[in-house]
This record gives sequence, C-alpha cells and structure tokens, in this order.
Amino acid sequence: MEKACQMARKTCVTVTSNACWNNEDQSSLGLNSRWYDVCGNYDTTFDRRRSYAFIGAYAQEPAAFIYAKTGSSINSVNPATQTIGVHAMYWINANCIKRHNMDFKEVIIKDTMVDLKSALDSGVIDVAFLPENEADGYKKLGSVISCALTGPAFMIRKDMVNEMQWFDKAVKRLIRTRYFKRMCHDDETNYGM
Repeated sequence: MEKACQMARKTCVTVTSNACWNNEDQSSLGLNSRWYDVCGNYDTTFDRRRSYAFIGAYAQEPAAFIYAKTGSSINSVNPATQTIGVHAMYWINANCIKRHNMDFKEVIIKDTMVDLKSALDSGVIDVAFLPENEADGYKKLGSVISCALTGPAFMIRKDMVNEMQWFDKAVKRLIRTRYFKRMCHDDETNYGM
C-alpha cells in the first residue's frame, strides 16, 4: 500500500486493523464507518463482492484443497459421511464449500489455523479445507477448489471506485516493477507465500 501511494505521489496513512472484514456478518466496519478508504490483502470473493468493490489485484488466488490427517484411512472426499473444518475468516470458508455443492455431514468453523489443524490432528474433524501453503504434513484429497475471483486485492466501498482509480493504476504499475518481484520473492522465501 505504502509503495503504491509513493508511486502515485499521494500521502497515505496505513494502519493494521481487525475492522476490515467480519466473516460472520459479511461486512467491513472500517470501510462502512469511513475509517478507511482501502482494506488491503483481501481476495475477491463472491461474498465480499456483493457489498464491496476490488481494485489492484496483485496475485493469483492461493491454491486450496481438502486435506486429511496423514496416516488417516480417508483417501477421498465424501461429504455425506465426513465432518469438515474450515477457517472462520479466510476466503476459503463454509460459504465456498456450499457454493461447490459439497453438503458435508457437519461443518466446524475454527477461528485460527492452529485451532483448525489441531481439530484435524485430534480427530474432531475428518477433513480440513486449507490453503496449500498451510498444509505441510497433511494428505491432499481431490483437486483444487477455487473460492475467489482474484487473489489478493484492495477492498473499497462501491461508492469509492471512481475516486480510487489513482490507487488501482499505481498498484498495476507497481506489480510490473523489480521492487515488487523482489518483495514477492522475499515473501516466498521467508513465509512460503
């Protein structure tokens, strides 16, 4: 965000906030209250797009699959007989599973990846819906499941689309630079993202 603002010669204030997206009520208190103009690093999902616009997509949607515990007798996805765990706040959530017509016996929602993996490890759930970069040590079942229209982007109120075109253009310019490629390489190296 900061680099895009610099490239556009704009003064921006960035903050870390948990008020950008609430999966339970499908809204952004920060955007709706006009505390922020932009919330960054949100995949463009069907749920979010109903209420918000997205600009400056800068990566592809991370791959996500359904996983079983390594060593488990489960070798395929069978929604009618399995309990699945999903993360409460990720783009890969219970709504996505429903959109893919997967009617699981039960859907357990966990607030953190640690809790989700712990539920899988302890047998509370049979399978978990995880992004590939969070699934080391688990058994991949089936093919990739897409839940987003784009990968990470910047979420804005729909009434701000015209006003924020400068930011969209700056992000598009930024992703073509060596700086951005280096930043992505560093993230991949340091965080597996």
